[in-house]
Amino acid sequence: MTPRTGGCPPPVPPGDLAADRIVASVRRPFFPPRNFPVTRFGAVGDGTTKNTKAFAAAIAACHRSGGGHVIVPAGTFLTGAIHLLSHVDLHVEAGATVLFSQDPNDCLPVVFTRWQGIELMNYSPFVYSYGQRNIAVTGSGTLNGQADANHWWNWKSLETPDFNALEAMADAGTPVSQRVFNLTDWTVGSCAGIWSVTGASATDPVGTATLDRIAITTSTAANSAVNITDLVVEDVTVGGTPVTV
Repeated sequence: MTPRTGGCPPPVPPGDLAADRIVASVRRPFFPPRNFPVTRFGAVGDGTTKNTKAFAAAIAACHRSGGGHVIVPAGTFLTGAIHLLSHVDLHVEAGATVLFSQDPNDCLPVVFTRWQGIELMNYSPFVYSYGQRNIAVTGSGTLNGQADANHWWNWKSLETPDFNALEAMADAGTPVSQRVFNLTDWTVGSCAGIWSVTGASATDPVGTATLDRIAITTSTAANSAVNITDLVVEDVTVGGTPVTV
């Protein structure tokens, strides 16, 4: 029998229609054409000066102005955790490396996050945002988590007992504020790596996250965006992180 070539096309599965609606609803964040180079706030790209305060100051100034681009120019910029605020694009230029500290104390204080879907207070991911909207990480530079056998990866053996403890806390109804995992207050826990994005929020139950043209190497979950709407991650290279994306 000759196959049919005419007639009506096969029906589109409902799941595909729902996915198409989600894709159609995604809009790229817009950022005003204002630049805030981290060097203007004291950052030094020598690979040894710790620039955590300079990054925070640049992000705060950008946010206060109504938004724009926090520029990381060519160089190697050592920093602790970076916390993004609404309407801020962290733009890592070609030749720039954001080199995250190997000191766990630079991931403190603990922040609200999730581990396999369970809420807790934990070390800050290297790039973190909570309750913000309209944020981005762009540019052709590199985010380097500096994971190696003696930093971050050596926490892997603690994963199962710590997660079992967290599950027991959740089952017992322990308040999230008391589910604290860090070297001082509990066991080592997990320092999340470089992209674990959950985009849903009360105002956007689906969440809008665009992950485009990202080269992931030796990766793990080092970045976390919690309760976020309108997020873009584009072009940057992510490497040396301790958790799977």
